[in-house]
Amino acid sequence: MRPIFLAFALSVLPIPARAQAPTCGERAAITARLAAAFGESQQAAGIVGPKQVLEVWANVDTGSWTALTSDHAGRSCLIASGEGWSLAPAPPTPQGVDG
Repeated sequence: MRPIFLAFALSVLPIPARAQAPTCGERAAITARLAAAFGESQQAAGIVGPKQVLEVWANVDTGSWTALTSDHAGRSCLIASGEGWSLAPAPPTPQGVDG
């Protein structure tokens, strides 16, 4: 876990000393902090279940990224972060097919 992510998590959300679960809180506060502190914006999202979405926030210039899950009630949990984010190239177009 990168030190900046840990500092972010500890500065934004109250966490009991013995907590071992992912850092969770209000989605609006978490995403605002990701944007302000790291310049990250939502780059990808996918449905995990009937009430949960997986989101990837990243800064395409610096390569920092954060993965979080968000629910329908506006609560998000930080599940991973790292460096080296890059957007996948577009799939190749088959020969003879006009785009």
